[in-house]
Amino acid sequence: MDINWQKLSWLASAPRAWDDRHAPIYEKINAKPLWFVFWGGGVAGWRKEMCEGFLVRMGVIQANEDLFDPEEADFAPAVVCWFTDPADNASDSPMVALLNEIQAARESPTPRPDCQPFFDLLDNESSSFSCVQIPTSLTGGKPAFASVSYLEPDEMPGGCIPPNRILPAFKGKHTPELIPPELYA
Repeated sequence: MDINWQKLSWLASAPRAWDDRHAPIYEKINAKPLWFVFWGGGVAGWRKEMCEGFLVRMGVIQANEDLFDPEEADFAPAVVCWFTDPADNASDSPMVALLNEIQAARESPTPRPDCQPFFDLLDNESSSFSCVQIPTSLTGGKPAFASVSYLEPDEMPGGCIPPNRILPAFKGKHTPELIPPELYA
């Protein structure tokens, strides 16, 4: 399944004014918690987060092999990354460049001391980390972060990680949430 980025383009700019027509879409992206009425900020807090969040192109640095095969895919961990500036999420190019740079640096026979702590996290199979800043020498000076995230095949286009390793996600206050395929199919 191809990702119809045009269908999601209204999420690219932030902040956006609240529009009641978009409430059901926001709820599919990031459902209101069960304790919604008591949650800090209530309706206003959730609406604010939805209006200030934006579309990101979430890259998959590495993942369980099963997540690449729609026949075998199962809920599994992956190391994902994203840029924090909406402008860096306007096309696939910045993310493709970042994923290629990470791969090239990992495979290079010449070690990069500024990147070694980050690569050590990637090499540690049992590590679980959240919102670790990627060395700027890999990002072209742009702020980008990485986290271990569990991916659900039902939430990915075609039930698996696409060949370009880029998934549509929504970045609110915390790590990006995958956008369900029904919203861009």
